[in-house]
Amino acid sequence: MTSYLKAVLHIVHASPGLTEKMLPFINQAEEEIYWDDVFRQAHSSGELTAVKWCFCIWTTECPENRNPFPGSFNLDEQMTQAVLEALLILWRG
Repeated sequence: MTSYLKAVLHIVHASPGLTEKMLPFINQAEEEIYWDDVFRQAHSSGELTAVKWCFCIWTTECPENRNPFPGSFNLDEQMTQAVLEALLILWRG
């Protein structure tokens, strides 16, 4: 499993709601994420920010419409920690 997928899954598993909404659209065997389906789900503001973090980690890009930084204040303490740990997972490879 790549560090990108490990990092994304770390964020996804930090919230039961996010796990329920995202896991059906993550193909771990093929290491594919169906982002259009993920973004179609109804997300709270914190969940949407977490999803945007996952997207930027996965793609190594932060397009304006999926930039997680402005919404990062919507993350609770647990999700903030999960995002920071996910970045560490990614950077450590």
